[in-house]
Amino acid sequence: MGGPKLLVSFTEGKKRSFIAALIYIILAISKILLGITFASLIIFADGIHNIADSLTGFVVYIGLFFAEKYPSDKYPFGLYKAENLASLFVAVAIAYAGFDIIMQSVFTKEGKISMPMLLISVELVSALVTYWLTRYLLSTPGIKLDAINAEGVHSLQDALTSIAVIIGIIGEWFNIIYLPEIIGIGIGGYILLQSYQIGKDSVLTLLDRGDEKATENIRKIVLSIENVIGVHEIKVRKAGPFLFVAMHLEAPPAFSVKDADKLADIVEEKLRKEIPSLLYVSIHIEPGSYTGKWKLAIFEDENSMVADSIEKIKRIKILSTPDMNIESIIDNINLARGNVSNVSQMLRDKGVNAIIYAGNESLLALKAYGIEVYYTNEKDEKEAINLFREGKLVSK
Repeated sequence: MGGPKLLVSFTEGKKRSFIAALIYIILAISKILLGITFASLIIFADGIHNIADSLTGFVVYIGLFFAEKYPSDKYPFGLYKAENLASLFVAVAIAYAGFDIIMQSVFTKEGKISMPMLLISVELVSALVTYWLTRYLLSTPGIKLDAINAEGVHSLQDALTSIAVIIGIIGEWFNIIYLPEIIGIGIGGYILLQSYQIGKDSVLTLLDRGDEKATENIRKIVLSIENVIGVHEIKVRKAGPFLFVAMHLEAPPAFSVKDADKLADIVEEKLRKEIPSLLYVSIHIEPGSYTGKWKLAIFEDENSMVADSIEKIKRIKILSTPDMNIESIIDNINLARGNVSNVSQMLRDKGVNAIIYAGNESLLALKAYGIEVYYTNEKDEKEAINLFREGKLVSK
């Protein structure tokens, strides 16, 4: 499924969501009992709210339980989106809590409060515990899990709720007009905004929305690999914490099936190293387009023109497209002495994947090294390169 790091993510996520649920149960029981004992509707309502909080913790646990299951014949891509479903459930719970805080702030009027300092102390402890829970959940090791992050935000919302309750108790205690209402509405609005963001991300993931940032990162990584001419049709989708990627990879046309397969393996290995959350990669190999990223070798004569016979080749200029940067110039070349194989190996080692030549000889030794030779009647170097990029040169 991707190695120990991925397993640690799910194992730790399940453990921490279960601990969060147990903590919420303890808080709920404590607040309900205190609310009844000291006639505090706010404390009692907050206790009921914590019961709902414990349920979201168990939902996250169940979501991660299914998400960690290995792919099967029935579910070939796994059940990783169960984690996104859990995130969506948490987002709905957070939205309800935010709306409830606003409604209570506007319409609920507290009666005579008994032992206000004790109630404030209880809510202060609750705020500290839920804030610690936020840090605990958000520091889960391994790859980022959306459901755990959502539950972390949910815990932060609970800490803010406790603060709102404290302000409500103080406002009622000292008869401060509108203070509880204003603070409660502000906190409720913030919670609704957080729930919208979590819910939006969950829904878009469930709908297989593409990830533009990941796509550009993948394109950059792939194009940095030697012998990759280009890459297109990059499709990225997310399932749980993982990325599933498909792409069309452009390889040098002279590459054998074995060479092309090896290049695909190099690309996949590089991507997995750079992007730990990458779980599945599908690579379709096709010949590179002439406007892509080539490393060209120009066989030049003594006048810096494209050589039209082996005897006239005096130097080899190596440059990269499309930026046309000259990478190196190799002087004192003499292919007439039968050292074509040595030159071919040297060019391959330098990453050359195409040669431009104005002669008629068929340089089969170069093609055997995975280097395509393109023939031109144009001896001007710049014009010959332009013809190559327009796809007007032929290979033999």
